[in-house]
Amino acid sequence: MWGARAMKEDAARGPWRRAAARFMQSRAAVAAAALLLFLALAAVCVPPLLPHTYDDIFWEHIKGAPAVSADGFHPFGFDVNGRDLFARTLLGLRVSLQIALLATAVAVAVGVAYGAIAGYFGGRLDEAMMRFVDILYALPYILFVILLMVIFGRHEILLYLGIGLLEWVTMARIVRGQTLSLREREFVEAARVAGLSPAAIIFRHITPNLAGPVVIYAALTIPEIILTESFLSYLGFGVQEPRTSLGTLISEGTDNLSVYPWILAFPGGVLFCVLLCMILIGDGLRDALDPRRRA
Repeated sequence: MWGARAMKEDAARGPWRRAAARFMQSRAAVAAAALLLFLALAAVCVPPLLPHTYDDIFWEHIKGAPAVSADGFHPFGFDVNGRDLFARTLLGLRVSLQIALLATAVAVAVGVAYGAIAGYFGGRLDEAMMRFVDILYALPYILFVILLMVIFGRHEILLYLGIGLLEWVTMARIVRGQTLSLREREFVEAARVAGLSPAAIIFRHITPNLAGPVVIYAALTIPEIILTESFLSYLGFGVQEPRTSLGTLISEGTDNLSVYPWILAFPGGVLFCVLLCMILIGDGLRDALDPRRRA
């Protein structure tokens, strides 16, 4: 009995194991995942080890270049207020990743639920729900986020919710298209015959079978959200001082590029690495989970 149960569990995990094996065959995606993990761990683990915090001011080193001083090693130099740019870049990386991950989680939760409901019921409900999505597509959604910042203040929670609640429309379209095909499958018909409610069918039987497209799109949404947050911070609607994000640091560096290029170069380089890693990971997941690419 135990052996039969183990065989069933192994068979259930088989497709995911094969997908993981295909992902591991992509050297670029694996290297990107390792680099991204290293950067994330550095953003979390290194700041407590530094002899100073991200908001300590060194008056004698305002806009200073990378140097070794009595206060320690400052590999990224100092910002416009004399704060250690290395510590602030790590903080900015952590904040940007937090916003991206939480906003993506909001977008996935709303988009999957919305698209699955529209695709399962179809008909006039589907038509009405998707016309609402089309209207949102036609509007410059980033203006809604800016409006939230203006009305309620520049709070990180609003960034999470604002960006996430406006990034779900593409996910809803993807999920709706997949649901339209899944609702005619035999296991869904069997669930209907068994007397399960529509909610149970959607969230117990249809939604788990959408994991592949959802994971791929979520991985590709994270860099888009990071860029959106960076753009908002560049405009001055991002994280409030003394906290910071990569977008805020890049905005400060742009104003001082001609004389103090390191203020832009280091945060910009970190942002470039994160975006490149996420794009490569997304490509690797697409190749691993796309059924048309399976051997």
